[in-house]
Amino acid sequence: MEDQLKQHTIESDDFHFPNMDAGGGAALPETGVSVRQAYITTVIYVLLIATAELITVYYDPKTGILLHGALMFALFGHAAFLRPSHKDLSYLLMSIGIAPLIRIISLSTPLSSFSYIYWFLILSVPLFAGILILRAIQGLNEEEMGLT
Repeated sequence: MEDQLKQHTIESDDFHFPNMDAGGGAALPETGVSVRQAYITTVIYVLLIATAELITVYYDPKTGILLHGALMFALFGHAAFLRPSHKDLSYLLMSIGIAPLIRIISLSTPLSSFSYIYWFLILSVPLFAGILILRAIQGLNEEEMGLT
């Protein structure tokens, strides 16, 4: 019985409790960013994108493009600063950064001289380029992207 207990005993060097931040939440693996901070950051950026969308649709498309550009710059800049120490959150912010890119491309591309069927092809080329660059930066394979 004592041998079985020794087998199930965890040495203190083998197991570590999750890091606790000042807010009392568990930290993400290998980072000092709490799960709560990551959620809050993500929700703030998504709400800012939604606000930029509302301004684009109901107020002024030019102002919307400027806001989307600023958000894209902020998302990729924030991700770049986080990448050395907080890769998971950095990768999430990079992925969210594609949303403003979609709106910027769709509003700034002069498509009136093309047939409607070609619009999708023209708009998809820079988007796929951005996605492939993110894939290379994040080191994702087809299975991790859900392509298999």
